[in-house]
Amino acid sequence: MKILSEERRPSGRDMENLSIVISTPDARFPALALRGDFPTSIKTASELGYQGVELAIRDPKLVDEQQIKALIKTYNLKVPALGTGQAYGQEGLSFSHPSKEIRERAKERIYEQIKFARRFKSLVIIGLIRGKTEKGVRKEQAKAWVRENLIECARFGQKRRVALVIEPLNRYETDLVNTLKEGLELIKEVGEPNIFLLADTFHMNIEEEDIIRSLVEAKDYLKHIHLADSNRLFPGSGHLNFAEIISTLKEVGYQGFFSLEILPRPSPYKSAKYGIEYLKEIKFKTYKNPALTVDVIIEYPDNSIVLIKRLNPPFKGRWALPGGFVEYGERVESAALREAEEETGLKVKLEELLGVYSDPKRDPRGHTVSVIFKAKPVGGKLKAASDAKEVKRVKKIRLSQLAFDHHQILKEAGL
Repeated sequence: MKILSEERRPSGRDMENLSIVISTPDARFPALALRGDFPTSIKTASELGYQGVELAIRDPKLVDEQQIKALIKTYNLKVPALGTGQAYGQEGLSFSHPSKEIRERAKERIYEQIKFARRFKSLVIIGLIRGKTEKGVRKEQAKAWVRENLIECARFGQKRRVALVIEPLNRYETDLVNTLKEGLELIKEVGEPNIFLLADTFHMNIEEEDIIRSLVEAKDYLKHIHLADSNRLFPGSGHLNFAEIISTLKEVGYQGFFSLEILPRPSPYKSAKYGIEYLKEIKFKTYKNPALTVDVIIEYPDNSIVLIKRLNPPFKGRWALPGGFVEYGERVESAALREAEEETGLKVKLEELLGVYSDPKRDPRGHTVSVIFKAKPVGGKLKAASDAKEVKRVKKIRLSQLAFDHHQILKEAGL
């Protein structure tokens, strides 16, 4: 693995938006470092320090959305994008197929991806699903079919506040959009406001005359980045200058995710590990800031309070106060109201800010800081939801059975 000398390392803000592509075991696409059951892959990505997981899903109807949602919440990760290329690679679905039926099926599959993406606030990638110019079809006709389907998918996505990103691919995979410039031309031809670009360093190394210049010229449309070295392995194993690529993107104001889409060599785990370690070597380290959470003491007039039994680790099966992570851009008060309703079914009114608990060892997943609120129920029906297995009202509380530091919180609250 390359180690850059100090003088070649970029300065500036450390990287805090790294993700890695993960997929189900049946995926045939080779450039997937973490391929297997989602619980294992998501846990591994989190433990290695990634802040997000890009999901390569052939058909959203065939995966357990609730399980994925619970895992993402448990490990405090993001899902920056959904990969759709497997529908082409394994089923032959594409926007440019000579068969109208297959083109329609491809469009309907993207509709399903958009509905799935909406629930995770993700981008939908338009890569190989656009297809290529098939035998007996004029290239202009193939491009027209792609434009037609993109327009319909974009409009479907607009109603659901989901954006699409076109991924230029190398000439050996398709003849339809190989460079960022061609991607920009297609975006302008489609003319919809929610279509942007994905830049993949592996494909750019083959197709772009000047990677840096192309990134700068496309800067206003870049929403997602795939990182792989010139040999399709983890960054640092080939000859691409990632220090220059990433610092350029930072300089032009790129704020999206950098997602590793790499071959699983020398092994799945090591490829994911070496990739993130190399990016740290070039001083794009992950911040070690604490995660912000909220917990809510919901108290009834009879002095009973609401507890939930945790569905997922850590402390799976233990009783706890309802609560969870604060989302980026969300006020802690809004997070408390949301988490209370998601986990207990109750609408609550916040009555009092009880305190802030910040012991670095309070959560085995890492350092979390929790803002504690006292609230009263004002509506809804008490029922377990989200990552709560059970929910109940209690007066007598066995503090020793509670998760995290909730025994201390309730004790200091006089309950």
